[in-house]
Amino acid sequence: MGDEYVTIHNQGDDEIDLAGWALTDGEGSLVFREGAVIGGGGQVCTSFNSSSYSSAFGKQPDYSIDPSDGAALVQVDGTFRLADDGDSIALIDSDGVEVDFVLFGDAESISDAWSGPALPAPRKGEVMCRIPSLTDTDTAVDWQHFREFRYGYTEHRPLRSLVGPGNLTAFVSPDCSLDTVLDMIASARESIRLCAYEMDSSRVFEALIAVLDRGVEVWILMEGNPVGGMSQKEIAALSRLADAGAEVTVLMGNLGDGVVKHVSAMHSKYIVVDGDGLVVLSENFVEAGLPVDRVFGNRGWGIAIRNHELAQHMSAVFDEDVRHGRPDVVDWRMDERFDNAIEVGDEADSPHTEGILLPFVSTSPADVELCLSPDCSIAVPFLCDLIAASRDICIEQFQTDLLWATRWSETESLNPLLGKIIEMLRAGGSCRMLLDSTWFNLDRNSEVADALTAVASVESTRGVFEMMHERSPITVTHNKGMLADGEVAVVSSNNWVYASFAKNRELAAIVRSAEVADYLLSAFELDWYPDVMAPVVEASAEVVVSCGDWITLSTGCCSDDRLVVDYSWDIGCDGTIDGDEREIRFLVTTPGTIEVMLTVADGWGNEATAVMTVRALAPCLEPHTEARDHWWTGAMVVPGSAILAYAASRLVQRNRARRHR
Repeated sequence: MGDEYVTIHNQGDDEIDLAGWALTDGEGSLVFREGAVIGGGGQVCTSFNSSSYSSAFGKQPDYSIDPSDGAALVQVDGTFRLADDGDSIALIDSDGVEVDFVLFGDAESISDAWSGPALPAPRKGEVMCRIPSLTDTDTAVDWQHFREFRYGYTEHRPLRSLVGPGNLTAFVSPDCSLDTVLDMIASARESIRLCAYEMDSSRVFEALIAVLDRGVEVWILMEGNPVGGMSQKEIAALSRLADAGAEVTVLMGNLGDGVVKHVSAMHSKYIVVDGDGLVVLSENFVEAGLPVDRVFGNRGWGIAIRNHELAQHMSAVFDEDVRHGRPDVVDWRMDERFDNAIEVGDEADSPHTEGILLPFVSTSPADVELCLSPDCSIAVPFLCDLIAASRDICIEQFQTDLLWATRWSETESLNPLLGKIIEMLRAGGSCRMLLDSTWFNLDRNSEVADALTAVASVESTRGVFEMMHERSPITVTHNKGMLADGEVAVVSSNNWVYASFAKNRELAAIVRSAEVADYLLSAFELDWYPDVMAPVVEASAEVVVSCGDWITLSTGCCSDDRLVVDYSWDIGCDGTIDGDEREIRFLVTTPGTIEVMLTVADGWGNEATAVMTVRALAPCLEPHTEARDHWWTGAMVVPGSAILAYAASRLVQRNRARRHR
């Protein structure tokens, strides 16, 4: 009986006097005494363990059951003890009339008010809740909600607010996510709340240490048991931050120890800054998600906004999830993995310091809606309605399952999100869906792409479903984003798997803004269309120098339809790479002809090569004391200072060289 509690909802508008009412399991009863009332539209909770209830939910139950408390408004008659394998609960009014009834597990019905099979027995730590929006049919269907309710669950409804022009920045990984996140952290003056599944970015760690040194309060909430376990670098980062004054907590739970996690996984990724700034993103705060390399890394989307209402909402969510009274929230310093002697280490620098896409700052108002999981998916995943209302959608998804088995399913059925896509296509809509193709998602995502492609082909609908191309510079399609009708963008941590909507703590921002959708569409199309065009590089005419001269050759006349990312210089065309920067400088020591080969590559591994001839004249009588520099141009040699003439095209696409796969 330990942590059991029963809540009664009043569906009417008038107050009800509960004196003489009873809850009974057929063997015992909880009888309400004089003074027990329930207001119109309200509810009252009766718990057998007030301290446990208070710890899980952060508030006291309305009524406690304590035989020693003479003032208690509920008394126990007989033996009221709900069996784990199956039982029933009836609500009886003061006239002895049965008002409501529920049957679960292997118990047999003792009431004419119940129809059909019993509700499956609750699992340990599970809370059975009636779906409030449904008409009471006195069947198990009334209780078979989509989302799962765990002891200590939350109920946060969607929140919408208008974000003014200039107060929303959209960004993408790997191009510009790191800079945007670091700028937001650096802007903090009072507080930072950071929640994520994983965090091991050295740059994020250093930014948090810097604001701690300025006196900013930092709270961090992490998943304590990510898939594969915490990396040593994450353990070091969390430990050093805790040692520097941050309040670091992790979500843990072990049913064997009687600890129920109020959500299955803490998988949301967000930062609240000073109670008025909010970052929502698909990426964890790890090097692959917020890479130093602006060309090769995860594909992810994010937004940073300044909006007091939305930021305060997420501050409240964070504070509720991180509340130390919860048995599943653990101070990191008390975790056996805590070790402040481990060095975090630096992230390696990258030659790819420039991506294709810069952050986009809004110029028009944007309507932003925040949807938390599992709270906002009571009957179906919250995205179902958006898909159903759309005519043209683009989707990038890290992980998708074709079939789902819900809490109540005996067999698997079609993923409801995919079902809505099929319905939308049958109604004349169009869809492009790009799925991650890395080895750990290859089978499940390929199954989805193949199944949807088959449906689209047989029914001649406008659906195209692809896996990320193996030559793409995107190492992992970690995005969980969707674009609808050129007007709506979804930035989310929700993978399209059952647990993500029904069990995990996730956060999605639905942004209604044509300009934000257009910006993120440019990122989507960089991934959707493979880059098949090689860069263009031209050699200048023969360059004449004297022995003893220094010469600087630069990539002044190379370009790409997306972005040139790698360079290699071969002086003498002997197969030896003598430089990999945008320019090369060397001393001419021997008379004669020198051939210099420049090879440039884009991010998709397309290459172009050109050879330049340098003719060295016999040595002058007096050695040169000043360097002579040349640009590698299309048609001329320009002596003078070494100036980098970089003319690579900055269109809306990104690339990756084959040798970096």
